[in-house]
Amino acid sequence: MRCFIATRKLESKNDDFRKYVEANFKFIHEKLKKTDVSIEAIFSLLDSYQSHKKIPYKTTGKIGFKKNKDKAKQLKAKAKNK
Repeated sequence: MRCFIATRKLESKNDDFRKYVEANFKFIHEKLKKTDVSIEAIFSLLDSYQSHKKIPYKTTGKIGFKKNKDKAKQLKAKAKNK
């Protein structure tokens, strides 16, 4: 609180300090405006990209060995023929 009061007194007494503070606040405010616009543009681009891109649903097969009865019969027949 003391710091705030001291700064307020200094600002009221010293015009150069007041102008310096005002200029910095304006500069910071302008920077924040530009940053906000940039962030909004990035979010809108991400939203449009996400709405256009549809990820297809890919089903995966069963995990493990697959039993193929036809292959098993073919292998048995080859074994008998030899």
